[in-house]
Amino acid sequence: MKRLFIIFLTALHISTNLYAEEKDASPDPAPASLGKRGCLVIIDAHTGMTLVRQGPCEVRQTPCSSFKLPLAVMGFDSGILKGEHEPAWDFPPAAAGLRPEEKTKIDPTSWESISVLWYSQKLVAQLGAGPFQ
Repeated sequence: MKRLFIIFLTALHISTNLYAEEKDASPDPAPASLGKRGCLVIIDAHTGMTLVRQGPCEVRQTPCSSFKLPLAVMGFDSGILKGEHEPAWDFPPAAAGLRPEEKTKIDPTSWESISVLWYSQKLVAQLGAGPFQ
């Protein structure tokens, strides 16, 4: 289930990119939450079977921030990240220059969906140097 969640977050993360060329039509249009150029693919980690495929997935897209993806995998593998909404960490007052939506309690789902740098930094501090070497 954790791997399926990570795959979903990856798809959601990639779908926010607006740099890819727009195709005329997609076999299954992307839902409004993915935007015009979003692609959503959910694959069962055990069987490899595609469960959901929506939007122009054949179009190559560059993620806006790809470091959160391996961080999520390392966070779940280490046990620091426990689920979609665990842990939820409070906004650190020392963090400055942030968007209003970042100045609140953030969990793994909101971290991935709105790209919260301070959550990534806190996760890296808890992981330590080991996983990065």
